[in-house]
Amino acid sequence: MKHSYIAALGALAVLSYTARDAAAEQPRYRLSAIGSAATSTVATAMSDNGKVTGGYNPGAGPEAHAFLYSHGTLTDLGTLAGGISSDGIAVNSAGQVAGHYLLADGVTSRGFIYSRGASRDLGTLGGTMNNPAAINENGQVTGSSTLAGDVFEHAYLFGKQGLVDLGTLGGDFSSGLAINDRGQVAGTSATPASVGLHAFLYSNGSMVDLGDLGGGYSTVGDGGTNTQSAINSRGEVAGWSYVDLFTFHGFLYTHGSLLDLGTLGGSYSVALAVNGNSQVLGYSTLLGDTDVHGFLYARGVMTDLGTLGGRAVFPTAMNDGGEVAGNATTTGDIETHAFLYRRGTGMLDLNNLIPASATASGFYLSNALAISDAGAILAEGSDGAYYLLSVRDE
Repeated sequence: MKHSYIAALGALAVLSYTARDAAAEQPRYRLSAIGSAATSTVATAMSDNGKVTGGYNPGAGPEAHAFLYSHGTLTDLGTLAGGISSDGIAVNSAGQVAGHYLLADGVTSRGFIYSRGASRDLGTLGGTMNNPAAINENGQVTGSSTLAGDVFEHAYLFGKQGLVDLGTLGGDFSSGLAINDRGQVAGTSATPASVGLHAFLYSNGSMVDLGDLGGGYSTVGDGGTNTQSAINSRGEVAGWSYVDLFTFHGFLYTHGSLLDLGTLGGSYSVALAVNGNSQVLGYSTLLGDTDVHGFLYARGVMTDLGTLGGRAVFPTAMNDGGEVAGNATTTGDIETHAFLYRRGTGMLDLNNLIPASATASGFYLSNALAISDAGAILAEGSDGAYYLLSVRDE
């Protein structure tokens, strides 16, 4: 009996220590505003070391300008000659920004790269349009540009050799959507006779068709606005593909083949990103296809990230440590809050990790867009402004 009592006390001590330890592991953040809602600041991307880009209105007129936010300072990147507005799309740790600017006709969009205090036009593949999508740590850019005549569009790689046409998988269209530090590009291309779109991996001068999961279509990331982290340093690619006419699943392209990641019980899933440890981030419907949860996939196991009390969870970004940021509905599914997911602590409402004074007047963080390897988070507030959350030393 005495031994059982001692064992029970020991178990209680372990549980108590575990709870305290988990609480101690929860980070606390400083909140820094990036521009303001009054200047219509919209942040679009963050580098691995916390530099941010996007667009804002400098106040001289209705047009927006691209910006670089670094160490508390917002730098107006202006526009190139002939441009009336600009927007930052991607940024690397050196503060190089890839973006686009609109010409005076209000229709023609051109790409630019900002580096060391100056911007330059990326050029085109013969047409008038260029739309960059991603930049790597070496300043290489990928995106798409129109060919002569502005009818067809091809993926490109911009680097020391200038703008290189990556071609297609046999169709008349392709677009580069993600790039790693080795210069490998992941994107989407039309297939022969343009009967469908397939994800591709461009590496060492060759474009490889990643195929599909049986439904004739595949793409990288979400196929839309969240694609920049769809390739890792190993050349593994995350995306989604139709399995049949009505069902689509997330995939991981690894070791030369497409791996169906399955779902969390529902009919649909999307893989958004893959990190340097081959962890895959995405979201999936549950059984019945009414609830959506985020997931982490690693070593053959899909882990449900949990919820903030509501029925919808949409992760947006992940770092190499497997920390996840995104947005989730709270109990009652009325408000959407930004969240942080960490192994050991699970889902955390970011509003509980910032100074209480920030939320005293009803303000809350509604979405987290990016997370760096150091744990910095780019978030959007309920006031429409954007914020950089940096880990606070206790």
